[in-house]
Amino acid sequence: MEIDLTTIGSAPFEKKIRDADFFIAFDGQWQGRIFIVRQSKAVFRFSGELQIERHCCCDRCSGLFNKNDLVEFSSQLRLEAQGRLAGEVECSLEECDTVYLEAPLLNVDELIEEQLVMLVDSGRSLCREDCKGLCFRCGADLNEKGCGCEKEVTRSPFSVLAELK
Repeated sequence: MEIDLTTIGSAPFEKKIRDADFFIAFDGQWQGRIFIVRQSKAVFRFSGELQIERHCCCDRCSGLFNKNDLVEFSSQLRLEAQGRLAGEVECSLEECDTVYLEAPLLNVDELIEEQLVMLVDSGRSLCREDCKGLCFRCGADLNEKGCGCEKEVTRSPFSVLAELK
């Protein structure tokens, strides 16, 4: 989906979006809203929120589950002449959320896809907070039942430090 920024006047632009409107490879469903506000002649604020239901695999027990997330995002859009975009430029901290555009045409697909990728790569996925995982000996799912394997107590090489009191 492309939006021509020259059509955005003083009134904010708002649009409801959903996964069926985009060509983004993502294992799940999502919907949301985007907003574009003109801040000056060449500066815009692009923001929005996505409600996402995705299929996950638990990092501890490998069980499959659905996870719901709400993602809010905001970026500054800046129309720039070719000179600023021609080579490598060191960005300040304030510029990290700025998207530079050569033409007043915004490709929304790329910005939404970036948010989805950051969500998928954001830490661990657990089916529940108290997930016990798998037995390290037999591979049984400890959430369902005990496996009967002996819990071997090994002496840690650091246990000698406890004796130094």
